[in-house]
Amino acid sequence: MAPASEAPAQTAPASPAPSSSAAATPAQIAQIVETEFPTYDGDKSGDLIAAEFGAWMKKLRTAQDPAVDPESADVKSWIDQAYGAADADKGLARLIEWAKGRERPTVIAFFGDHLPPLGPVYVETGFLANNVAPRKEPPDQMLKHRNTPLVLWSSRSGPAEPLGAISPALLPYHVLKAAGITHPYYTGFLGALSERYRIVDRNVLFSADGEATPDWARQKEIDPAIRDFRFLQYDMMFGKRRAGPDFFPETVNKLVAHTS
Repeated sequence: MAPASEAPAQTAPASPAPSSSAAATPAQIAQIVETEFPTYDGDKSGDLIAAEFGAWMKKLRTAQDPAVDPESADVKSWIDQAYGAADADKGLARLIEWAKGRERPTVIAFFGDHLPPLGPVYVETGFLANNVAPRKEPPDQMLKHRNTPLVLWSSRSGPAEPLGAISPALLPYHVLKAAGITHPYYTGFLGALSERYRIVDRNVLFSADGEATPDWARQKEIDPAIRDFRFLQYDMMFGKRRAGPDFFPETVNKLVAHTS
């Protein structure tokens, strides 16, 4: 979602082609993976190469839709998308395992960007009408189409509690909080803002309890918290940085980097 706040970070990539049956639960998916994984792990390496993964996905797709051509370009695009997501998950797991072995406290924030998608799979599966979600749409559709994965992990406390859908502009607050760091703007101002709003987009606001306010910028009265949020952003990026001493002291008194 927009400059003052991009799209909320939090859901999974597009799912397989629409079906009349209900979507599988995480527990059901885990059971399928545990049961069928050994069948497609041809070399018994404990890992699936692209060809092994592709064979498995073709079976799942044809089981869901017997009329589909498993060798079609659409199915290949869907498999590439699924393999890319699985590979990203595997990479994140390796990164966390590495961080667990560090003596230095570490925080990892892992989230996806909603644009561009991996190929045309969103259109091919019917998730979107076009390759890119509309700039403006009803709040429930915006949440559905703009959410991306978000994982926050700390070597001090492990995975953070699910944050729900939030604006990336609010992510620094959660990262610094997980690290045990305080800052006038990133934990002070954004911390107070996050208690009132979880998504700040140019077209819609979502309050902390999920209530949507479309076209908020056109209203005569704007919440002072949102007004100050916009003023601070403009001042520090394009203005005279008058907020620097109070909210960004590191930009006034240059800090000397050091290692411990």
